[in-house]
Formats: sequence, structure tokens, C-alpha cells
Amino acid sequence: MHVGQRMEIRSFTKHELSLLTVLIADVRCPLLDVDHASVTAASNVTGSNATIYCDPGYHMRGSRNLEITCSDTGEWSVTVDTCLRKIMSLI
Repeated sequence: MHVGQRMEIRSFTKHELSLLTVLIADVRCPLLDVDHASVTAASNVTGSNATIYCDPGYHMRGSRNLEITCSDTGEWSVTVDTCLRKIMSLI
């Protein structure tokens, strides 16, 4: 806010506040469906954590599993749609 800028303050009825609370509390991230992985998540509501475990022989860049969090915008903290097949070296 800048000096001299007008700010509008509005009051809400109990009913409006109740509706706002329901809308805010009902923010959910999409259900996770990751190729070649299993997902452990207690919930998909804001603040919930999920762990993605790649199947044997598959990996994510840098690790075999990943923990992510559902943000208050309804998006997971990291986008993961697949685990990649490991390439075995014959050397």
C-alpha cells in the first residue's frame, strides 16, 4: 500500500464469513497419479504432505522418492508425473 492510496474496508455478515471459511478450508490439490510409482498421502488438503516412491528400477532426478506439500493455492509444491527408468551400464 502506498501513502495516499485509498483502502476499502468491508464488513461481512456471519453467513458470508461462514461461506468464506468453507471456501478457504476446502482448497485441495489434485489427486496424485504418478507413472511407475506409489504415492503415500493422508489427504490432499492444504498443508498435507505426500511422498512419492518410484518403483524398483525407476527413479526421479536425484532420488528414488520425494516428499511434496499441498500449497494454499491448491497446487503441489513440485510437479511430478512420472518416474524414469534407470539405465544400467554394462561397463
